[in-house]
Amino acid sequence: MPLLLGLVLPELAVLVFLVLLLAVPIMAIMDLMRRFRCQGCGAVYRASRRQEMIDQARMAAAPPPPTDRDPRIPPPGSAIVREYKGRTIRVLVHRDGEGFECDGERFKTLSAVAKHVTGSHINGFRFFRLGRSEGGQ
Repeated sequence: MPLLLGLVLPELAVLVFLVLLLAVPIMAIMDLMRRFRCQGCGAVYRASRRQEMIDQARMAAAPPPPTDRDPRIPPPGSAIVREYKGRTIRVLVHRDGEGFECDGERFKTLSAVAKHVTGSHINGFRFFRLGRSEGGQ
């Protein structure tokens, strides 16, 4: 790679760190390094710029936040409350992917919570009456 020949030692250290420890694609790193070079002199910005480069590479390598969150589920930290056979059922909604909590137990799905409460399989959204429109089913 002729591109590597022009790098100074601190740049090579950053390159090795990004490739080996963060598994960032080498071409993305080289592109970032080119952007952080001064125009005309070839010198690299100081350590603060290198840190910016590392942070940008980490953000590029991080998976995007999930956008397929089910709109029927209340936001994390909310509670879903329902009366069932004279008993108040309270379910705490945890962060995305962490599930729900009811009676001190964690569950992956609302259907699992509903089964825990009723003893038989039932759709969690239907049991907790989530996602229904005002006028219809």
